[in-house]
Amino acid sequence: MTEPVRIGICSTYAPRACGLATFAADLENALRLTGEAEVSMIAMVDVACPDGVSFPVIAEIVENDPHSYVAAARRANSACDVVIVQHEFGIFGGEEGELVLRFLEALSVPTVLTLHTVLSAFSPKQARLLRSACDVVDVVTVFTPTASELLVRQHIVHAAKVRVVPHGAPAALYEAVGTEARSRLGLEERFVVSTFGLVSPGKGLELAIDAMSEVVAVVPSAVLMIAGRTHPGENRRNGERYRSSLVDQVHRLGLDDHVRFIDSFLAVETVADVLASTDVFVTPYVNLEQIVSGALTFAIASGCPVVSTGYLYARDLLSSGAGTVVESRSPERFAEAIVRYATDDTARASAAAEAARLGSEMRWTAVGLQMAHIADALRGRVASSIPRVINIDRGRAPLAAVKGHTTRPFVASPIALSGPSASPRDRDSTSTGSVPTPVALRHLRRLVDGTGVVQHATGIVPLLSSGYCVDDVARLVPVAYRFDDDAYWGRVVARSVAFIANAADPAGVGLSDRRGDLMHNFMGFDRSWIDQQSFGDHVGRAAVGLSAVVHDERYAPVCEPILRAVFRDLPEQLAIHPVGYTLLAQSAAPWLTSRDRMADLVAVLLGHVASNTRDSWHWFEHTVRYDGAMLAEALLAGGAALDDDRAVDAALGALRWLDARCDRGDHMRFPGHLGMGPGSNTAGTGDEQPLEALALVRAYARAWDVTGDRWFLDRTVNAHAWFHGRNRLGVAMADQDGGCFDGLSSSGVNRNQGAESTLAFVASALVVERVLRATAAVPASAPAASH
Repeated sequence: MTEPVRIGICSTYAPRACGLATFAADLENALRLTGEAEVSMIAMVDVACPDGVSFPVIAEIVENDPHSYVAAARRANSACDVVIVQHEFGIFGGEEGELVLRFLEALSVPTVLTLHTVLSAFSPKQARLLRSACDVVDVVTVFTPTASELLVRQHIVHAAKVRVVPHGAPAALYEAVGTEARSRLGLEERFVVSTFGLVSPGKGLELAIDAMSEVVAVVPSAVLMIAGRTHPGENRRNGERYRSSLVDQVHRLGLDDHVRFIDSFLAVETVADVLASTDVFVTPYVNLEQIVSGALTFAIASGCPVVSTGYLYARDLLSSGAGTVVESRSPERFAEAIVRYATDDTARASAAAEAARLGSEMRWTAVGLQMAHIADALRGRVASSIPRVINIDRGRAPLAAVKGHTTRPFVASPIALSGPSASPRDRDSTSTGSVPTPVALRHLRRLVDGTGVVQHATGIVPLLSSGYCVDDVARLVPVAYRFDDDAYWGRVVARSVAFIANAADPAGVGLSDRRGDLMHNFMGFDRSWIDQQSFGDHVGRAAVGLSAVVHDERYAPVCEPILRAVFRDLPEQLAIHPVGYTLLAQSAAPWLTSRDRMADLVAVLLGHVASNTRDSWHWFEHTVRYDGAMLAEALLAGGAALDDDRAVDAALGALRWLDARCDRGDHMRFPGHLGMGPGSNTAGTGDEQPLEALALVRAYARAWDVTGDRWFLDRTVNAHAWFHGRNRLGVAMADQDGGCFDGLSSSGVNRNQGAESTLAFVASALVVERVLRATAAVPASAPAASH
């Protein structure tokens, strides 16, 4: 950036005590700390302040005064380059808050709209209001992919306008020390269950109190901390009636020594102490439509295992294993989940590790940079250039008629790997054409630049503001290495290895004197890291990527020290996915580790299978979630490397079990982004991700390598056919340029073609090519597709 971008934030603001005001203040501070933005506030108030406004408030909007909306917009037009509007129903005046449109329509500067409430079914009035609001702004930000999907599905906004920016978490949460916090709160020797936030009936706290009756019977040291004052709106309407009912409930159940209230509006330092003292955090919320929760965000950032009701944000945030979603409002089920974490140290440690991994991506510093970069990209734009989505009432083209969606019948293996073969004139003119490829690489080349591979795309156009991440660059390494006889892809391999090395050691001082299992993950387009070094899935994926080239003497001097450091310094308590990734890397480079260390990780995976297998459930976790089949592949790879028949048998059994749940006869249906638990099937688990297809392809291929069983070869090819239309909608997920759509929902595809999905398709095709060539199912002289 050159000059700092001048950003105005329109929101409720201090001293108003509400979650939106707190969020706005945190965002304001985060933007200032980037050094790339000057920030001022446009404050929503109930009544005009008699003393006028003061810095940093440049204008006030009085809730039910239409003229104040236009006056505030005029002030923002002269004082700001970009305005960010925090939208929540009940904040703005008029029916359903329709006066916000006066403000948005009077703005002449680019505008970002952050939606704090996204429902699975808006009322007609709400939907019309939001469509109109989204029409006149330049970017809409939401907190989760599910929120984005709900907006697009209801034709509220064009998908190209939407950005997912996580809810931020303050630095104090990462700095609090548990033992010191427990001492300050007098919680030594207690098993602490906590929740915090403004108290109101929607928080469902009576469920948590009822559950404590069951919990203390098993865990006598348990105590429930309920921290926070009564919500001002609730207080105006009903006084302290709800809080008093909770206190009466505690007395009636004889839980006076097991439930404590902190009745005050909490400073962030107090929140940090409460969360640092917490063993299990609970959100028993009543409203299942809730799409964001600051309290849950803060708990995850603090590394707390969570037990929650199944509202939308909790389902999104906990789907990867940071907690447990309880499907019913049964105190018994809620208590069971809490007791499980209290009595199973491994389960609690695994959830805490996953929460810490997710939390590392939520620092306000990183969120502030994302928002600053979005604002800077908009600076100077006169008006939105993204067209409004076609209203469903006006009709839409049939899915099969949309360019890129070809409906194909399923054909049994072997299948064509890339559709029609390309003629020489279709090849990329910058490619030597010397390396035969089973899939076009043109779109991947669009995403790859001189730094790494751009994370996201708007359709086929790389979204530069999304920057880069270690996860994707690590996936790129083995794909690019497959073609490194081509000078272009050879350079890509070298740059990708350099990217990961910089994530591990940005100062270039070496890894011998510090922990080697910490890496950055996210880099902005300006080549600056926007997160703190941490341990998580990205470290495991980096190890897998480097292990694909460490045997090559050209890359070994850089890869070996990093891999040795990662293998040496793994945390004692590992979430299950990093265990799997690390075991895959060790299996590919066994000379960099020891058999004992590999055996330890194999034992961890076997332990997870044993502890989670019951009745008809035979999996590593209590849910099948993101990149799940990778766990079976990892256990299979580790077991084969150690000649451990028990591990190999367990991996094959889990893989066959998962296959039975994904195979629909004429198509494959993978567990979606919401995950699949006992008693459910894949049909209700959300959008399918291309990474799930790749994970199964890799696992089947590994099983074929280990066993020689032809059944696994057939499954490898059939799983890859998902990309070519063997899916629930019969649509091709990949196009002739080798780009792959980001996801498959119940009604269509997400037409964006980002790095993860495109690399999943290309990598899957390469696996299929390898196994088929190995069995002479595809002749070596097969025509190559274009680069």
